[in-house]
Amino acid sequence: MADTVRNLQKRWQFSDATAHRMALLAMEQNAHLFADLNMDIKPCRDLQAIQQAQAMGNTPVWLPTQMALADESITQRRDVTSDSLALWLANQLDAEGLLLVKSCPLPRGQVSASRLSGKNITDKAFSAMAASAKFPIWVMQRERYRFSSKDRSGIWSANRTATSFCFFAMLVFFLAILNQTLCFRYNWQL
Repeated sequence: MADTVRNLQKRWQFSDATAHRMALLAMEQNAHLFADLNMDIKPCRDLQAIQQAQAMGNTPVWLPTQMALADESITQRRDVTSDSLALWLANQLDAEGLLLVKSCPLPRGQVSASRLSGKNITDKAFSAMAASAKFPIWVMQRERYRFSSKDRSGIWSANRTATSFCFFAMLVFFLAILNQTLCFRYNWQL
């Protein structure tokens, strides 16, 4: 759906702010789709709703428009996509980690956040935001179950397998079908 917004912007030449708002609404459409496919997935507009869904044993999926437009620190440009929004939400939730699921191939070896942004794997704003993250960040390739991770020392690596995620990978794959980026609160580390 975000690709549709990008294509429409190229054709109609509307502002980045309008494209940003349309992309937020597209993310919400994906969230409603997931919720319809699985009754344990609950669309949530704010932190309280996310925490309530988790407390009830449900998987929250964020409806970002309300919170993202209310925070002036989130620029309304192409530089901020679901990658940076997921990182922003993880900070708001004081999450223990962030997992981004990407449909594009990931580079091998050690990778910096700026390289991920430079290769258009993550958005341009993600690199600066990731530098100040106080938690581990994983970037996982959905088809191959390879991922990049930023450990506590700030080193990114992309050539590990995700076998430790085995129980989790099936859920991630289901939720990543439409390339939706999700943020989870969890209690395990690599």
